[in-house]
Amino acid sequence: MRVHRISALAAAVWLAAIAPARPADPPSLEAIARRYLSAQQRAMEKTAGPADVDAVLAFCTDSFRYVHPAFAAQVDGKDAARKGMLSHLGETSGPRFAVERAMTAGRNVALDVASSFVAVESGKRVERRNLIVLTFDGDRISLRADF
Repeated sequence: MRVHRISALAAAVWLAAIAPARPADPPSLEAIARRYLSAQQRAMEKTAGPADVDAVLAFCTDSFRYVHPAFAAQVDGKDAARKGMLSHLGETSGPRFAVERAMTAGRNVALDVASSFVAVESGKRVERRNLIVLTFDGDRISLRADF
């Protein structure tokens, strides 16, 4: 009986070793969106630097576009986004982002985000609630629209 168990165990180990490895499932778009927001939160720390901005933009396509219709703002291209983000380094501290709800529809992820940060110049905490819609091209963000 003992020999039979050992043989069965040996066979199971051998089969596991020769079975083709199943590739890991790619991360969901929502998971990528959440990691993108985490990188953005780090880039809003007072001590953030160019590497933190680059970490945010690593999630984006070269043709990335940012729009904020309420402020008639539009930034076209990753280089322009980098330049804009670098110009605001050190202006905020203590950022907090909390995704209250998320929804994925096709290549789009909508995030209901409660965020806050301290405006360094005034020392006042700013609290906001935003709807952020991210459109993906593959696993990279091609469009961010803030509402």
